[in-house]
Amino acid sequence: MLLFNLRDPSGTGRPHSILGDRRVRRAITMAIDRHAVVESALGLTARVAEGPLPRVLLDSLLLPDVPSDTAAAQRLLEAAGWLRDARDGVRRRNGHRLQLSLLIPAIGQQLSIAVLLQAQLRAVGIDLRIDESEFNTTVTRLAAGQFDATLLDLNWDPSPASVRQIWSTASLSPRGSNFGGYSNSRFDTLLDSAVGAGDYRSARLLYRRALSVLVGDAPAVWLYDVVNVGAVRKPVRPIGVRADAWWMDVGRWETTDAVR
Repeated sequence: MLLFNLRDPSGTGRPHSILGDRRVRRAITMAIDRHAVVESALGLTARVAEGPLPRVLLDSLLLPDVPSDTAAAQRLLEAAGWLRDARDGVRRRNGHRLQLSLLIPAIGQQLSIAVLLQAQLRAVGIDLRIDESEFNTTVTRLAAGQFDATLLDLNWDPSPASVRQIWSTASLSPRGSNFGGYSNSRFDTLLDSAVGAGDYRSARLLYRRALSVLVGDAPAVWLYDVVNVGAVRKPVRPIGVRADAWWMDVGRWETTDAVR
């Protein structure tokens, strides 16, 4: 995901001067062509995300879509007071540039994704600066809230309840992993009700309502799900394969091969 910091990176406790505005966050979401990002940077190894959880955990929750729409994105930015400057095309408000820093670790393929995002946001007048940092430094800055936005890869537990770890008020950093500072009491209440629901049907409805609140607030742009591919030889019969750790019961697997 492209995670937004909703709090002032200076640590004053105030909202972020740019990303604290929901209209700006939604404009950025609509300015990004996620299909182009996935096709250009990841190919067949990923697919466009359908929401704030991996597709297998969303379970067809029918969340509201935030489509790619650069015209609508520009209208939202203008409504928020960010107007194009004819000199360089970057938007300004009260003399301040619409400039954001994207914190990424100097490893992996995140740089190629960052460059694509930078070009797409520039097209609507947002100046995205790429800030590469050593991995441990990146983690430290995330926990301290010293960033505007970041690319965050997550491995989820096999339950939609794991959304608590990133988005609930109780998980705000530095105590937890809610690095972006998202906090919405309605989301918290609905999520707690979903986790505590006694039956699947009720839980599914409550998760849909909670995640719809989250998507509407646009605290991040959910970019892609990684496509994991596994292969097992025909004589092997895997037993007890878990969604989060396929290898845990490998000692119980059986085979008809003479040589094991």
